[in-house]
Amino acid sequence: MNQSLTKLVKRAVPDAIKQAFFRARWRWSGRHIRVASNVRIDHGTRLGKHTTLHAGSTVFGSSVGRWSYLGDFALVIHADIGAFCSIAHHVIIGGGTHPTNDFVSTCPLFYSARAENPWREASLPGPAFNETPRTYVGNDVWIGYGAIVLPGVRIGDGAIVAAGAVVTKDVQPYEIVGGVPAKRIRFRFEASDIEWLLKLEWWRWPDERLKQSRAQFAHISHLRREHGPGSAISEAEPSPVSHVH
Repeated sequence: MNQSLTKLVKRAVPDAIKQAFFRARWRWSGRHIRVASNVRIDHGTRLGKHTTLHAGSTVFGSSVGRWSYLGDFALVIHADIGAFCSIAHHVIIGGGTHPTNDFVSTCPLFYSARAENPWREASLPGPAFNETPRTYVGNDVWIGYGAIVLPGVRIGDGAIVAAGAVVTKDVQPYEIVGGVPAKRIRFRFEASDIEWLLKLEWWRWPDERLKQSRAQFAHISHLRREHGPGSAISEAEPSPVSHVH
């Protein structure tokens, strides 16, 4: 099928039908994925095993790792989310941005390279402005109710973002941040424990091993006692975010 015909088909097919197809595709994938009936996703979305997208959530051009979930009306655009992440209701992750330096106007008419910009052909030559920088959320990250993670931000493995926070800059692994703009509250563990956890990469273990080790997750000392460095076993389907600093 040539490109012009493909575009014609895309325009001719109602969005509701396309969305129903995308949802059915993942529900019937055999990967134990749960997608609510009013979730909106696109062809560029990738979901890991056992992921859950709750009512009203939207995921465009993004990937979500295994066992992660999105709460009601969460919005994820141009982002990669790792495994075992807990994304609360009404969270916004990623999306588009506008220039704040050098450009005289923040209106997309003056810089956007997208096809929907009617002035695109008249754009002045110069360095391209990245309208949709990729946003990264590591593994085992908890983002609280109503938090906003701005485009291009990187959130490290094991981090926690407090409810209502606006994250404007990178968050380190196992760092807890909150406020507007978000600032460090504290780290979840001692530096030596964080370094050990990042080497362990338990989120890459097969599910069976995780179930057997579940009791040890009650305290980091229990986990350290049972598992030494280098004990990680790679999962057949790695997280879309293997490691985020």
